Amino acid sequence: MRNHRQARHVRCVAVILGVVGSMPSAADLATEAVLGVPEQRATNPAGLGRVLVELVDDAGRSRSVHAELALDVQARARGLMFRRRLDPGEGMLFVFPRTAPVRMWMRNTLLSLDLLFFDATGLLVSVVPRCEPLSEHLIGPRVPVRAVLELPAGEAERMSLQPGARLIAPKLESLRSR
Repeated sequence: MRNHRQARHVRCVAVILGVVGSMPSAADLATEAVLGVPEQRATNPAGLGRVLVELVDDAGRSRSVHAELALDVQARARGLMFRRRLDPGEGMLFVFPRTAPVRMWMRNTLLSLDLLFFDATGLLVSVVPRCEPLSEHLIGPRVPVRAVLELPAGEAERMSLQPGARLIAPKLESLRSR
């Protein structure tokens, strides 16, 4: 009994000190398994991984995007906030631990963005173009999604991306089995 109380006390202290917060959660490990890019291999200063994703339209035309990956809760919360530049062909990919309704906002986001929402199979289900910078209006489709790709405003139109297109990323196929 005493060991149980001591263990509980140690866990509480660890949470207060942030030790547990720095360890990957089950959701973060699941996201890593899906994308194949562990948080420890992040290559950019914001602590996010990068991956080349392909977007394939109904006609089979493929477009590539260099996407930063938000691999933990903090990175997903920050997203592209405070960025002053995002070049064409670049974006940020959010993959959530499970399929669910998702709402995004543009709080502290200085750039106008296109938001592309994907289901668990990688199917593009909704495109919200040219979202208003700094807006706290909630943005998202009425259907559950598994991933969101943020692109510079106008990129979805330039790439002719519409619902029905497919997102292809490393290990994304493992989403279908979850």
